[in-house]
Amino acid sequence: MKGKYFALLLAVTVVLGGCSLKKDSPAPEELPESSSEVSQEEPEFLELTEEDFTRVDLNLNISDDPPPVEIHSADLGKLDFGSRLSPCKAPEYRDETIKQLMEPTLEHMADDAEQGYPTMSAEDIERWRNDLLKTCDTPWPAQQSFGGTVGGGKAFFIKNFDNLCSCHDTVLFSVDLETAEMKEVFAHEDPVEPCLFGTPYYLDGKLLYVNCEYSEEKDEWGNRLAVGHLMAIDAETGEQSEICSGDFEWIYGVDEEKLILSKNYYHGDSTDYRLMECDIDTGQLNELWYGTYANQEGGIDVMFDFVDGELYRFEMDYENNTTTVICDDYKVTVNKASNLYFRGANKDRVMFVVDEYSTYMTSDKKLYTYDLKTRECLVSSFNGFGNTVMMAGDALVTLGSSSPTYKMPFYYIMPQIGTAFKCADLCGNSSFNTSGDTVFIMDEPTNYTYHEDGTIDVDLGDTTVYWFEK
Repeated sequence: MKGKYFALLLAVTVVLGGCSLKKDSPAPEELPESSSEVSQEEPEFLELTEEDFTRVDLNLNISDDPPPVEIHSADLGKLDFGSRLSPCKAPEYRDETIKQLMEPTLEHMADDAEQGYPTMSAEDIERWRNDLLKTCDTPWPAQQSFGGTVGGGKAFFIKNFDNLCSCHDTVLFSVDLETAEMKEVFAHEDPVEPCLFGTPYYLDGKLLYVNCEYSEEKDEWGNRLAVGHLMAIDAETGEQSEICSGDFEWIYGVDEEKLILSKNYYHGDSTDYRLMECDIDTGQLNELWYGTYANQEGGIDVMFDFVDGELYRFEMDYENNTTTVICDDYKVTVNKASNLYFRGANKDRVMFVVDEYSTYMTSDKKLYTYDLKTRECLVSSFNGFGNTVMMAGDALVTLGSSSPTYKMPFYYIMPQIGTAFKCADLCGNSSFNTSGDTVFIMDEPTNYTYHEDGTIDVDLGDTTVYWFEK
């Protein structure tokens, strides 16, 4: 089906003014000789706390007007990625595969039995094994795996066909945003070797992801040892190459200038956090940041954002209920740490969504926007805007709340003007991410019906992709 596009654009009027000099105006006095160099002072490093901001309460008004960005969409129709029988289900592999799947649980059960805890009966174990065997004779339809991405005029979908162990039959598809033409770009089909696709990132005609290779060996804290492989797939040819390998587990962020890799090391009552920058051309890894934070009650946790080429560190102090946001330009400490549904920052703003429930059964979400220029803290109710939130420039993108009878709205929120622009109604199975400066939303309204005999029915809906520049 040929894709169709729409654009939503808020008109902005720019008034230019000017003045003219009279011909008989006297010539300006000659300035004394001085250095032509202009003094360029280093920008002041800001250190702010909650007390430096004035609270301003405002309502978020929902508007059906177009937002101040151009939002594109492509209706791709019903995308049928087909069904496949994963190679790990073949008769010569299935017994060993099922054994490996069941062994960890059976080992835990043995430990529980020694301590007197109830465990599965022999009949239950045999029923479990037979259920797994049923799946081995049934081709499985494509299901979403780690989302997708958009770039080069195409949408890319990672689909998993392995419903037995999830890692032996993974396929990358491309769909042209204009013609809806579908193409299989890359496939990992191996009965033994796993491939754990991480979230893909599109950059300069290549799709980047991390495939983690986990060993059976564990460290003293029970963490399985792993080696991360940063892979690149050519979006046109499907040719795959390895950029580098090392002690990392996922891509933290990508833009035209930087690629950030990350890994957390959990050991007892603390966690080590490491961020590394990778040179895509050479594969060289350089450590950006390393630190240890306590996991115990009353300790400090840490998270990062990679926004517009800058790294923002969030240190959550749960004992004092504060979060400190640190970057090259500022250090801002605010009175928020617990029940954070979202935290984000850029050079001008720090944002939080906090659930300020009054009772156990009550949810009351608030959006806090700390403006570093005006020194105002804008506070708005955030109920009904959902839990899936992403920062896009000075705005927020959210997937709102939905129900079986109510479609999921997609909002573009500008708290500085108190307006939430309702951009579209999504049907479900929606996700969003970024690719460079592009924000995209993928709406796949596909429903699955599972049967006791191990079969599945698939009801395909129309897939729509939305995207806009931050």
